[in-house]
Amino acid sequence: MIFRLSFIATALSLGTAAASQQLPEEPLCENKGQNGMVTMLLCPTGLTTEALAGEGKLACGDRFPCGAWIWTNASDVPGQTPDSHEKLPQDAISAAIGIWVNEDNQLLTINADKN
Repeated sequence: MIFRLSFIATALSLGTAAASQQLPEEPLCENKGQNGMVTMLLCPTGLTTEALAGEGKLACGDRFPCGAWIWTNASDVPGQTPDSHEKLPQDAISAAIGIWVNEDNQLLTINADKN
């Protein structure tokens, strides 16, 4: 199954980062919910792209498909975890700093300047 991010507004800038790093021993991010293919992470600001990718990979584990959405502000994280990416509120998508795409083994950065 090909993972599609067409539901993200085209105004958002997306970038990718390689994720060949090792998984962190202890999670740095808080898992705020998991449902179906969606995982929501609240991470501290200032983590490197590699650290964020490791956190996403750790949160998804061996689940496919899995997308781990990453926020650094608790008020931006939705109160309930939807079972698909298309059901995330647009304001939450816009506030995210990235999403780990487990089946592609890559981190897509969104609003990376917020980190």
